[in-house]
Amino acid sequence: MTKVVIFDFDGTLTIDNNVWYKIWKELNMLDIDDYLYRKYKSNEFSYDEWVEQAFNYFIKGKLNIKTINKVAKETKLINNLNETFNILKSKNIKIYILSGGIKNVIDLVLKQSKNCIEKIEAHKLIFNNFGNLTNFENPDHNLRDKQEYIKRVINQLNIKANELLFVGNDWNDETACKTGCRTLCINAEETDENNTTIWHNHLKTNNLLDIMQYV
Repeated sequence: MTKVVIFDFDGTLTIDNNVWYKIWKELNMLDIDDYLYRKYKSNEFSYDEWVEQAFNYFIKGKLNIKTINKVAKETKLINNLNETFNILKSKNIKIYILSGGIKNVIDLVLKQSKNCIEKIEAHKLIFNNFGNLTNFENPDHNLRDKQEYIKRVINQLNIKANELLFVGNDWNDETACKTGCRTLCINAEETDENNTTIWHNHLKTNNLLDIMQYV
C-alpha cells in the first residue's frame, strides 16, 4: 500500500523545457549554462559548486522577480495534475516535491495544488525590496543525491521503504532506487527508463492520472 508519493518537478510534473533553461534563456546566458553544465558533468565542479556558480551568474545577470513570475506563468503543467493530487489526498497519501529546480517558481506554478502538498524541497532564491536577486538558500541535504531526503521522509513517517513511490524522469533522480522505495519514470530524459535496477516501471504520458495504476 502506498502511503507517500514524492515527485520530481521539471519534466515530471511539467511538459516543457525546465525552469533552469528558461531562466538562462531570459538572461541571454545559455552559453554560460552550457559551460557550467559541461564542467559539472566532467567532474570539474561538485554539484554544490555548480549550483553556487549558477546562482552567482543569476545575480550578475540581474535576475529579477519579474523574470521568475514570467517563467512561472509560461511553465506548463502535465494534464490532470490537480485531479491526481486531489485523489492522492483523498486516499490519505502524502505528497512531497523533491526538485533540483527553483522553489520560487514551483510555489507559483503549483499554487492551486499546494494544499495537497506536505512539503516542497528545492533551491530558493532571495530577492530584495526592489525585486532583484541578492542571495539563495539551498536545502540542508544534497539535491544531487535524492536518496538522502527520501530516507529522511521514510524515517520521519516511520513507514516501510516500499510504501513510498518516487516519480521522476532524469539522471538526478536515479539514486532514489537506493532507498528501497518503488520508482516510476515518466517521460524519460537523460536516464535509461529500461534499467529496472533504477526504474521499476516507466511510461510516456501527458496525463498524470496515468500514474495511479502504480500507486
